[in-house]
Amino acid sequence: MISLVAPRLDPSGPAGVEVEPPVVAAIRCIYGVGAAPEDTPDGDGLRVVYCVDLPIDGPGSLDADDIHEFDAASLLAELQTRARARAWAMRVELDIIQTARGAATDLFLEPPDDGPHIRLLHSTDLPGGGRCLTFGTGLAHTPEAAARLAGVYMFSQRGSDGSEHGSCRVPLGLTEYEFE
Repeated sequence: MISLVAPRLDPSGPAGVEVEPPVVAAIRCIYGVGAAPEDTPDGDGLRVVYCVDLPIDGPGSLDADDIHEFDAASLLAELQTRARARAWAMRVELDIIQTARGAATDLFLEPPDDGPHIRLLHSTDLPGGGRCLTFGTGLAHTPEAAARLAGVYMFSQRGSDGSEHGSCRVPLGLTEYEFE
């Protein structure tokens, strides 16, 4: 299912100009607990404790399968086993950069099959008219749910006429480590 996740900033759109594709700038696995010791983490009530940043296509940062990998599911299980007095959850966050011309298009997301719910958490204006959009999945409360956040996230830009103006793929594995 493809859905609009960020509407264009410029209603006139990128008529007849070259538009740079969106670029993935960050991938994070966020782990946290509820607001109070007895609370189950939910929505905005997640208190972040750990943040694991995955490298983005740096030379030598990915093994031959070109999938961004981190064993997020096992780490969640470990945290839940060790911290019995608190309920833990995790989510995936993705930062996507659009240039000024890219921000004049609508940004669509095609989540992985059986895709997780994903929403725009916040947007930051960049110098020159671009923007950095931070998207987050819903919370995973079990290692199995964390594993289901994996897959290919496809972001594509479209003009007002429906024509595509570049895309980026974010293949993500959450049950193994790079170079395993």
